[in-house]
Amino acid sequence: MKIILNINNLRKILKPFNDIGFIPTMGGIHKGHISLINKSIKFNKKTIVSIFVNPKQFNDIKDFEKYPNQRDSDIRKLYDKEVDYIFVPEEDYIYPNAGTETILPNEIGRVLEGYSRPGHFEGVLTVVKRLFDLIQPSYSVFGKKDAQQLFLIKNMI
Repeated sequence: MKIILNINNLRKILKPFNDIGFIPTMGGIHKGHISLINKSIKFNKKTIVSIFVNPKQFNDIKDFEKYPNQRDSDIRKLYDKEVDYIFVPEEDYIYPNAGTETILPNEIGRVLEGYSRPGHFEGVLTVVKRLFDLIQPSYSVFGKKDAQQLFLIKNMI
């Protein structure tokens, strides 16, 4: 397992592989994440897990500041699961400048949770798109815990 802080080295390493699985997380690795990782390992030659707490999906800065950071514990859990790479970028790497494309959700993203948390799905879609652009996975594995979010990500893809 190798921890990656920027994507240039990872792209060189992954170039010979066609089947690259990706699981984006905000950390707090739990059984649900582990089941997604196991699926990726089963079907892909290489599996990458990202850990990035995305400030753009919090509409209240206090919620972002309170979000638990368990990076060391998460890395230990991932090491035990035979993940090939962990991508742990800094915020400046994900959002390098004002030119980063913002992805707006369709009308489904403006109801239910999207209505009560303005900007949440915009932040989710933007970071997932950015991670996809950086990692360029063959496959990505998402849980079904948040049906609205899953629908919006599928729609974006």
